[in-house]
Amino acid sequence: MAIVTRVEINPTFQNALNVDDNHQPIHVPRGTNQLQWNLTGNNTLQFYPLNDPNYPGFKWVDTPPYGAFDPPTLQGNGGTLQMGVNNTAAGGPWRYQLNAHDNMGVRYSTYYSTPAATTTDPQIKNN
Repeated sequence: MAIVTRVEINPTFQNALNVDDNHQPIHVPRGTNQLQWNLTGNNTLQFYPLNDPNYPGFKWVDTPPYGAFDPPTLQGNGGTLQMGVNNTAAGGPWRYQLNAHDNMGVRYSTYYSTPAATTTDPQIKNN
C-alpha cells in the first residue's frame, strides 16, 4: 500500500517544513508498504541528497529495528522521497527529520526551534 504525505513550508516558523500528518505518527499497516513524501507549494524546493553529510534529505532521529524500513530514495527532480516498509510487527513511533532547500540554497527542516521548544515532530508507527 502506498502512503503519500505532503510536505510544505511552515508559514508560522522560519525555515521550517510541515509534514501534513495532523501532528500524529504516520500509521503503517502490517505487510509491505511504500511511504512517499511530496514537497508541495513551492516549485523550487528539493530534498537534500540522502548522503549529504550535514543535512541529509531523510534522517532517523530514533533508530528503528534493522530491516523494518528500506533505505530512502529520491525520485524525479528531488521533490519526492520514497521508502519501503516491511511491517511484520508493531513498533514505534520513530521520529525522523526531513531537510530540503530552495533554489537560493535556503535550508528548510522538520527539526526547528520555536520560542517555546524545539520540535522533532514527524513520526512513523508500524501497527
